[in-house]
Amino acid sequence: MFKSAVDNFYQSADMEIRCKQTMVHDKKQRHVETKFKVNFDDQSYTLNMYHTTSSCLVNGKMATCFCDEHLPTIMSSIETELKNGITVQDINQTSTGLLAENITSNASHEEITEVIGCDSEVQLRITGTS
Repeated sequence: MFKSAVDNFYQSADMEIRCKQTMVHDKKQRHVETKFKVNFDDQSYTLNMYHTTSSCLVNGKMATCFCDEHLPTIMSSIETELKNGITVQDINQTSTGLLAENITSNASHEEITEVIGCDSEVQLRITGTS
């Protein structure tokens, strides 16, 4: 949900900043990181989102701008979505579908044995074939 909110934030038409998004893949071509290089008023910062650990790193001269201005806006959009009735189950169903779709596209590397959607989390059971 956070990644989606970040994507929406940087793609919104009313933003007066330039943002270059780069996707980083591992050796098996799995999307493991997204980098956002943000430039405005001759200043910049980089937001690195690490999908394997669900963590972020912000660095650059204007990193405080992200924390003080951009992050509150991103969090506010997530809060609005949650208030509009999106449930954990909705998020899990969407995540399950996206994960299964992504792994299926890499079927030559991995074989899905089972996709389980739970109320509190999504679990995938995968057996490696390589």
